[in-house]
Amino acid sequence: MTAHTDQRLREKTDEVLARAALVGVFDPLELLELAESGGMGERILDKIVDHVQEVVFEDRMYWKLTARARHDALERAIARTDFETLLQEAKPHPGERFAHYLIALLRENEDYEEFLENQQLSRSELQDLASAQDFVHRARKKPSPTGKSDPRWKLARMDDEQRLRHVAPKLVGRTHELGLLTAYAANGNVESSIELESIIADPKKLDWLRPLLLTGIGGSGKSALVAELVRTVRKDDWSGPITVLLDYDRPNLALGAEKDWTAELTRQIGRARTELDGEMDELRRDALRVAAETSSDLKSADVLLERLGDTLGRQAVRHDLLLVVDTFEELIVSSEMGLADEELEREPFGLVLSWIDRLMDLQTEDGSPAFKTVRAIVAGRIQPFVSEPRRLPAWFCGHLELGPFSPQETGDFLRVRDTENKFNKQWIELISESKIRWYPLFLIVLVKFAAQKSSQELDEIARDVGGATLYGTVEAMRVLYSRFLDRIKDHIVSRGPNDRRTIPKEQICQLAHPGLALKTVTAELIRDVLAGPCGLGNIDIERAKDLLRALSKEAWLVDSYGPNEVRHVTNLRRLMLPMLCGTTRTPDGEPSDLHIRVRFVQQRAAEWYEEPSRVQEPESTAMAAYYRAFYGDVSAIAVDEALARRVLHIGRDDIHAMPPAARAILLKDEQSLTSEERAALPEPQKRDVEVRNLKKRSKAGVIRASQPPSASAPQRTDSYGVSAEVPGPPSSPSIRRQATLEEIFDDADLAARVDVAFKSADFLEATRLAAPSMESLSRQMIGRLPSSMFQRLTNHWTWKWACAHLALGSGRTVVEQWQLRDLDIRPGWVDYVPLIAIARIAACDVSLFQSRRNRPWMTSGDMLDLDGMRMIALDLVAFDIDPVLPMSLSQAFSDEGWSSAERGSGPFEFSEEARVQMLLLQKSDVHRYLALSEMYNSNQPVRPHPEILENSQLRAFVRGRTPELYDPIRAALIDVVRYAPGQLGDVLERFSRERRIWPADMRPERLLSELQKARQADFLLLRLIEFVDVCGLLKSFVTCFHGLALERVRVMSQLMEKYDSLLLTGKQPKPSKNARVRGRR
Repeated sequence: MTAHTDQRLREKTDEVLARAALVGVFDPLELLELAESGGMGERILDKIVDHVQEVVFEDRMYWKLTARARHDALERAIARTDFETLLQEAKPHPGERFAHYLIALLRENEDYEEFLENQQLSRSELQDLASAQDFVHRARKKPSPTGKSDPRWKLARMDDEQRLRHVAPKLVGRTHELGLLTAYAANGNVESSIELESIIADPKKLDWLRPLLLTGIGGSGKSALVAELVRTVRKDDWSGPITVLLDYDRPNLALGAEKDWTAELTRQIGRARTELDGEMDELRRDALRVAAETSSDLKSADVLLERLGDTLGRQAVRHDLLLVVDTFEELIVSSEMGLADEELEREPFGLVLSWIDRLMDLQTEDGSPAFKTVRAIVAGRIQPFVSEPRRLPAWFCGHLELGPFSPQETGDFLRVRDTENKFNKQWIELISESKIRWYPLFLIVLVKFAAQKSSQELDEIARDVGGATLYGTVEAMRVLYSRFLDRIKDHIVSRGPNDRRTIPKEQICQLAHPGLALKTVTAELIRDVLAGPCGLGNIDIERAKDLLRALSKEAWLVDSYGPNEVRHVTNLRRLMLPMLCGTTRTPDGEPSDLHIRVRFVQQRAAEWYEEPSRVQEPESTAMAAYYRAFYGDVSAIAVDEALARRVLHIGRDDIHAMPPAARAILLKDEQSLTSEERAALPEPQKRDVEVRNLKKRSKAGVIRASQPPSASAPQRTDSYGVSAEVPGPPSSPSIRRQATLEEIFDDADLAARVDVAFKSADFLEATRLAAPSMESLSRQMIGRLPSSMFQRLTNHWTWKWACAHLALGSGRTVVEQWQLRDLDIRPGWVDYVPLIAIARIAACDVSLFQSRRNRPWMTSGDMLDLDGMRMIALDLVAFDIDPVLPMSLSQAFSDEGWSSAERGSGPFEFSEEARVQMLLLQKSDVHRYLALSEMYNSNQPVRPHPEILENSQLRAFVRGRTPELYDPIRAALIDVVRYAPGQLGDVLERFSRERRIWPADMRPERLLSELQKARQADFLLLRLIEFVDVCGLLKSFVTCFHGLALERVRVMSQLMEKYDSLLLTGKQPKPSKNARVRGRR
């Protein structure tokens, strides 16, 4: 074989692959003929056979490239010189819709793309078109389309509309309530009958956007009403106000915070307004970048919201926004509702309402409102503050409770839902005028029951119900179900032409009630599981089949799933299962006979699925665990996450009827847990949930204010600022005698707890938590440090532990005991550099654990990150490198920075672009925080001026900003805001006057006003701290409040003094004459 032949084979193989990529399914022989492969056909097929799959298309066998091979082949095809010819010759199968879209898009026919845009394509057509676009844009390296040009935008609208139709195909009744809600959505009017007027609530709360509260029991039609409201306000053509529905039944919302909620808000804004879709996508991508760079969801959410305001401000018109929050009870049960309003703002309940309020205050670049109007409706099953109704007006402008249907609504509902006209006028009147409190779900069950009943039976049930006494909600359903069972008739089933048998109604009733406990009912389950507990004795399989046939005829009770399986009607089982599994009790509180029988059924079902003959069936293990969960046996799902997920998938609709421990294990990754559920968790899962919640609150930047200062001995504050006079035992698990360094320092549980304590400026707690782990280093040093300590050391929990000891002045005695002596003779010395850095911070001494060896941490000319800056300050990197800082870590707006920009000489050497930007800023009269932060948080390089030769000057340059201390500083300032706002105002006035530039939206008078809102204060303080740090004044700012009788403020001032001195001089600051003796008040 010659080289020429090899080259020819490769060329023809590439051509065949290119043609195959374009047409999708193909006949290999026809494709070879089109490619004029000559005598190389078989060899070409040998080359491509590993990249194809056989598919049956319209009853014929074809070949088709795998997805990866097709992507790769398409990229190569586009680069071919004969690509246009291949496109023209491509003739895909008429039924290969995807290929037709692909070829049309590759031809870049704008008329065709516009034609597709305006077509009413089906879901499957849109999915094919979206996939074709993905192929093309990936191959051409083009950005994805947005708005109407993006099929996924249309699919998202379809999905949204389908969800609403599924919840409420047609709203029946609730016209009065819908009118109240639409009136509020249209003009903000709250009818006097539901209006909440605050008299004794905190007056500042009245400046909030107080949503309208909608509550109602499960089955009251609340979700249907919300769905109809969204459809009505939004309009069929989406031309109404931007209507955003946030359902906190979704894990990403229930377990998220402002960043996640705002991201979902932008998705739905883009869905509602096609012209904004692309910009909303860009906002979300930018928020992800900020979150990754800062490790702060608080910062990310702040930037996302501010940029959303600017984006909306660039539109020709301002939009109305209606925000509807559903399943709000998820936030109530996970909040400490007994807290005072100010602290409740930092609980999940308050976080959402504070976020909604911020949307109302959101501004554009020119300071005008970003939205024309903002209105919000919050819906849930639970009313907050049931025992303290006077608190409700501080948070909500009105409260609409969905009660039972009126007689008119009951009649209307029956007439609409009774599609078979089973109920006559007289029966509808009897039912409507009865004393039973009718809710939509109850009536659905009634209509289902009536579907196969005779006129005589319906007359009896209508008269029976019509004469019923007044029942509560739960009791009404139980009584209604029992009366339905009483009217079950004997059924005749046939085993053959001459073999007809009567199944007594008593036996059907015996099966029906306990049988609700089973997810599915088969003849085998009737024989082996139900017969005994239901009092049917030992029966054979034929008798069980007879019973199943008879049960399947009760269409109101069960739905058939094939010839040998029935399942209880979903709505009925949803209502009755909790009653069967624990709420039905005898008057003295003991389990009822029915409850005992149901428990027996569940136990037998679990054992049945575990029998050896069934263990190989795909879901037998999960079904057994599902039934065990109902009677409190959570041993299997507690240790097997995969099994727990399978049980959740099987029984998601039934989990509300399980005991607290089972609910908690299954839902811990799906939603927030109640205090009862958290307490019921096994210890490992309890710790997992606690750590997850700690991480969530930490990322969201949730810190509570300390308790008020008093004349008594200082109290320690816990991780959220709540008083805790007596320290408890360490929360960290005890360290094993032979634990490795990796096990110690990668302890996620300990990391989360130390992180929260440190961010709350609770330094005593941070050191206490980590004490067992860090003291173990004096006994053993097994293994190497984990990679996490080499990547972002200043964000590692050990750095926070060291800073906490630095603040308390207690670290030296701990670290001097570590086995870090004789480093020069250790072959792996470099592996311990992060640990030496931590020791020097804790001891406030850069001379600790000195070594003469080279420190290969970084090379000259590297752009320093925060870790590199600190390594230089701690003498772990020699000063002979050429340090370069990103502007995002420099103190660019310090006096030295401005003088360097103005004269072109000074301690800083900016890029020409950055220098010009700074000079232009000085000439502007008004500055906004967001615009300034985008400039000083850029990655433009900042170098020390070449004339800087002194070590102290280089230290000052490399010291840079202090983002690793922003959170504990904010914790201290939260206390200043709460207990000494006047002094904060004075300090802000002085600092803002003395600086060359100060953001207009952070002017002292405006800032002090907005700081009254506790959650808004978290965002504003973070901005303030960052800006003061950029100006090189963070230490001066923090120590201004040292004299206040506030423990967190005092200890944070100490830390700032010591940390600053350590980074600038390498040692402790000299005590001033007025310094307090540590520990004295």
